[in-house]
Amino acid sequence: MSEEINFKKNFCEQYFEENTWDLDVLNEVDVLLKDIEGNKLLYIEAKYQISTLAEHRQALAQVILTNKKQDAILSHVALIYRNRAGDDVLELIDCSEDSVMYNNDFNWKAEKPSLPSKDAIDRINDRLIGKITQYKNEEIKEFYTVFKRNQKTTIDITLRNFNVVYNAWKSEIKFVETDLRDEQDIINLFLVDILNGTTYENEVVEQEALFSSQKTQNNELELFREGVCLNNYAILYTYKKTLDGIRYAGRNRSSYYRFDDIDKYAFFWKKYKRPPEKNEFLKILEHSATLYSDKYRRDTGGEYTPTCFVEKQNEILREHYNLDEFIVMDPCCGVGNLENQFGKEFKDYCYLSTLERIDVDTCKIKGFNNVVQYDYLKDNSQPKWNYKGYDLSIEEICKKENKKLMVIMNPPYQNKKEYKNNMAIEFFNKVLQLKPQVIVFYYMTQSFHREEIQHYINSGYKIVSHIISNAKTTFGLSEWSISQVIFDKDKGKPIRPNAIKTERYELEKEKFIFKGKYTYNQSRPNLFTELQTTIEQNAVGIVLGNVSYLNDVIKIGNGGENRGNYVTTKNLKYCLLSKGLIFNTHHKYFELNSVVYKGKIKNISKELFNDAIMFSQFYKGLLFTNKGKKNFIMPFTHKELGCGINNLNILIPELENNLLTIDDDVKKEANFDFREFFHSLEYSKEAK
Repeated sequence: MSEEINFKKNFCEQYFEENTWDLDVLNEVDVLLKDIEGNKLLYIEAKYQISTLAEHRQALAQVILTNKKQDAILSHVALIYRNRAGDDVLELIDCSEDSVMYNNDFNWKAEKPSLPSKDAIDRINDRLIGKITQYKNEEIKEFYTVFKRNQKTTIDITLRNFNVVYNAWKSEIKFVETDLRDEQDIINLFLVDILNGTTYENEVVEQEALFSSQKTQNNELELFREGVCLNNYAILYTYKKTLDGIRYAGRNRSSYYRFDDIDKYAFFWKKYKRPPEKNEFLKILEHSATLYSDKYRRDTGGEYTPTCFVEKQNEILREHYNLDEFIVMDPCCGVGNLENQFGKEFKDYCYLSTLERIDVDTCKIKGFNNVVQYDYLKDNSQPKWNYKGYDLSIEEICKKENKKLMVIMNPPYQNKKEYKNNMAIEFFNKVLQLKPQVIVFYYMTQSFHREEIQHYINSGYKIVSHIISNAKTTFGLSEWSISQVIFDKDKGKPIRPNAIKTERYELEKEKFIFKGKYTYNQSRPNLFTELQTTIEQNAVGIVLGNVSYLNDVIKIGNGGENRGNYVTTKNLKYCLLSKGLIFNTHHKYFELNSVVYKGKIKNISKELFNDAIMFSQFYKGLLFTNKGKKNFIMPFTHKELGCGINNLNILIPELENNLLTIDDDVKKEANFDFREFFHSLEYSKEAK
């Protein structure tokens, strides 16, 4: 019983506003949900856990009987519980029809809500078929938001909640004999499904043909389903006019996705209003890349550029350029996020290309008339666009418009065996063939801290602006840094490896905040390379364990006896130093440590040296071993290694005691004093 009391209290605190609910009130009501004026909004029956169909049927009967016992019978009641999968569930029950609350086919007065009869359970459950709407976890908050306002029971699909809807849809909606693994297919089907067969009209302005020869045909459709081509997908029904599935018919393949359980499908969609408003759906499309998993986006290079980064881009461009002087080209536009904030009139001067047809359709809906499907890295040719009846290259269009060329792009960040360089660098080098005046380029910041920087230097371009942001907070990826660089053919600062300047911005509470300026010197020695060499050169003395190398970070752990990567009494401090230096705060803005830490060991201050060794003790993977070799020792346990500086005086005597178990000859040969070693670190009070 205490579990149930705690559950309903925690449930209300998590999903409902303060002071809008009471527990155990009126006539056996578990939870009374109230509106802002204190009026009765919902009676709720609470169960800690429901695991079987019988338990569920009984709970539904209980909530209906409880409603009948009240002075004021409500048109909606609810059941809350935790299911076997651990989800919080709220089931909203529609009692508005007379058959639910006023059908006297059993004796209402004789029934007790806490222990309904089998007859009452059966009859009530029969009445509730088709009258239950189920919400899980975050959906409960969405339901509460709309229900408390006007007692609506359906949730609008919006930019704010479409991720929640997608995850619930992916979990609940299944297809017959279809192994759906490709995330692009799954997301396409979701976008089609939320539209529920609706199409949005889009006017296509026909290009003016100045000449009759070499005229291209404009075969664009007048209707588009945003996010997908109208002719490719369709929701189909059986001959009995019941929903059956979704058909895809493309140029290269066709597929049919039949819904596995139509009743379950209908049950799921009862809680959402379809389709979304057109403007809301446009916003969903603009942010639809957030539906992809982190792994998929990294594997495919399918990054999208968040609005805050684009706003900063346009702010910087306005500061340095008059955009009316330019034609903009994006060779990997995706859904046009980088150009989407340009005014409607300026979009006519944006020429976009993308690999996917789905993205072409999306860009057209957003008002980009000049967009083509094109594999930019396939060969050495450049795409062409329809310009006043002609198929022209971007160079020819610039010439006719008497404008300069600006290239804006966030290319995929992939290494593929068919390309010599990362795909982003391949895009950069191919764009250089066009000799644009300006290149706005998004790529990993570490590119400036490794050999790839030579591509930028060789281009002869200068840098007008270079800002960075953390991919985790800004892009929703793992923690590394992404650069936005504005290159210019003529103006700006030359690229110098010994002075890589950048400004850092981070997304905090929906604001893009300036955090500071940085200057990095790529020409200095690589500290981790020197550390690795020093560790190997000092691998003498008593063997304490082994080291392994992963992304230039040294880890200390079991195994590796035969590898020769020994942690010894002579190189221990360098192993700990290398591990501890990862706590340097610059690490989280770069993917690999070796591209950040420059300099020589001898130049590390004693305070930093000591702090780094101290910090290294807080790693979960840090331990020594005495397995497999006679001279291995166990100086202290894995748990004790996390204890920090304050307990070093306790550890040192234990080290000495453990050493007593080693042969005197071995101790003499090692000639190593652990007490002297740890005291020599000179841990300062500040380090504590």
